[in-house]
Amino acid sequence: MISFVAPIMLFLLSIFSHGIVIVQKRADEEMRQIRTLLAIHLTSRNQTIDGNVAIAKSYKDLNKNEKLNKKKLNLLNPKRQIIRTFAFLFLSLGLIMADMLIKERAWKLYNHWLSVSLLLASFISLGYSMIILWQVGWEIIDTKRIIAEEEEAEKINSEVTTNAPSGRTPRGTM
Repeated sequence: MISFVAPIMLFLLSIFSHGIVIVQKRADEEMRQIRTLLAIHLTSRNQTIDGNVAIAKSYKDLNKNEKLNKKKLNLLNPKRQIIRTFAFLFLSLGLIMADMLIKERAWKLYNHWLSVSLLLASFISLGYSMIILWQVGWEIIDTKRIIAEEEEAEKINSEVTTNAPSGRTPRGTM
């Protein structure tokens, strides 16, 4: 499992360095806009009860978006995800090896419940690492979609600027 997952993780996460930059820019722009709107709302002179409720809701939304953006950026951080994934994969492997050691007759350490507990903990660790891989995979897919949207927007903008009229009228039309 480890020899299969490592190259794929490294490859996919290293490809999306451009995507990480785009997601970071989008998150910063969104946070800047929300803070600007919140500051405008705070400086308005007619503070009503509804205004205070709106400010509190905006502040909660700001914190929620900030946490979501941090989570997305953490999921796209290759170093962090490699450490998280492989820590649990190696833990799972270590627990299986410990189970094999306690089953060894020469050591005379066999305890059925300890063996079952080690195997259960190993499967839980493996499952958690699979959940991490699943989250990273979906975040990569989402980032790829964002990159495609950015490229499409750039393509449309370049077509609009190249096809824009130059402000002159053709001969003979006046």
